[in-house]
Amino acid sequence: MLAPVEKSRLTVYQAETDGFVFAFILCPGTPVETLIKMDSTTPPTQIMQKDSAAEYGTNSAGSLGLPVPKGWYWKEEDNYDVGIWWIPLK
Repeated sequence: MLAPVEKSRLTVYQAETDGFVFAFILCPGTPVETLIKMDSTTPPTQIMQKDSAAEYGTNSAGSLGLPVPKGWYWKEEDNYDVGIWWIPLK
């Protein structure tokens, strides 16, 4: 497994190797939602995971993570700035 690589949000990527995509949500005081779509075709349309965070007196956080097979496309979508990382297995 190689080191995590930060990726841009709202961008379609094709996995060059098997790997994992992770998204980290830190609620800035307003509700934040994010989802990861994945598919064997582009653009990916299948929602694989979805999470949200909302402030209840203090900041809250959430995260998503899932494996992506080599050759598949993935995209993170959100309504606020979410941290995205790709971790290739080779």
